Amino acid sequence: MRKLVKHRTLLMAVLPLALLAWSCGGTKPSVPVETLLPLGQLQLECDASNPAACFMLATRYYNGEDVERDHVRARQLFKDNCDQNEPLSCTNLAMMYQGGEGGNVDINGAFDSFQRACDLDEALACFNLAERYSTGDVGNPAQALLLYERACQLESAEACYRAGRLNARGELVEADLVRASQFFDAGCQLDERQSCHALGMLYEIGKGVEANVDKAIDYYERACQLEAPFSCSQAAGLLDANYGAAVVSRVVSLLERGCETDSVDICFQLGVVYLIDLGTPNDVARAAMLFEHSCDGGHAKACSSLGVMYEKGIGLKASVSSAVTYFEKACSIGDPNACAFAGYVLMDGSPSAKDQIIAADLLERACAGDVAIACVALVEVLVELERPGEADLARQRACALGLSENCTP
Repeated sequence: MRKLVKHRTLLMAVLPLALLAWSCGGTKPSVPVETLLPLGQLQLECDASNPAACFMLATRYYNGEDVERDHVRARQLFKDNCDQNEPLSCTNLAMMYQGGEGGNVDINGAFDSFQRACDLDEALACFNLAERYSTGDVGNPAQALLLYERACQLESAEACYRAGRLNARGELVEADLVRASQFFDAGCQLDERQSCHALGMLYEIGKGVEANVDKAIDYYERACQLEAPFSCSQAAGLLDANYGAAVVSRVVSLLERGCETDSVDICFQLGVVYLIDLGTPNDVARAAMLFEHSCDGGHAKACSSLGVMYEKGIGLKASVSSAVTYFEKACSIGDPNACAFAGYVLMDGSPSAKDQIIAADLLERACAGDVAIACVALVEVLVELERPGEADLARQRACALGLSENCTP
């Protein structure tokens, strides 16, 4: 029941705040008076059948606030309050049953308490029940979906996303993209970033909703604002593809936001925009910084881009050694084209035998990675190094990769 533990940990970490959700007669006090009462007064209020006071008293015993921590006492208080139909107490009781806090583990008791709280319109309880029906030993997919939908109606953002995802993927029920879009919309309105992104995807591909690139961009942007870096990239890509140079500042803004999350891929994309789409000296310098950051994070293309900038002297002082360093780094990350570039630079820029041997090694790695032209260059280097047997093997490899002029009759 891994998911239950996650939500249980979340709620228990903020138990004093949970009282803000307690309601009586349809009201939700922003600062319940019970939060301000001393322990003795809370006990008197609880003894007088004030459910909010009983809930806060149980919370204090659970957290050890102004009293020695006592999970046994907290569990009993939550149980007594749950018996009076106080939904948050039922939810917390279920979580204590689930974790065996203040007594034995009681899975059936947890289930019953979650059910009681859900019947009393407590969203987290409905969500936890849905989790059990979908992944636990109960195994009722249809009921799981109904409970996710119920929790969504009670404004559980994650439940809206789960309901939408289940409808979209057909994981537990038959796929229904129209219904999925409705739940994703509800989740997005509750600031659930995955829901916003998923709805953007549906508008982009025209599934479950009428295709609309502007709406897709809007939903991706909203997910981006909610710190979903991939959504920033998606929005930027659609903007660039559909509106080009007219929206370059908006594209940069989105990619900057995505890069701030430390996504090396998005920082690389941003570097490309600064280098190619903007291109002023300051922008080129910014591109180099972004490529450096992404290269340090293991992004092969960023390392190769720095290699090209050093080789050609684009915004940086031309340096064969620096170019080779970055191409070799990209090569070591797994980019065979970068291995080829490093080999080419050494072939043309350094006639020493030692560097030619290094070039041969790099070109051999590129050739093995199916870079056909690298095999041809490797033949040339190996001939110069007087290694004819290896040169013939490289020529055969070039032939096998489609360069027919290297094939022997």
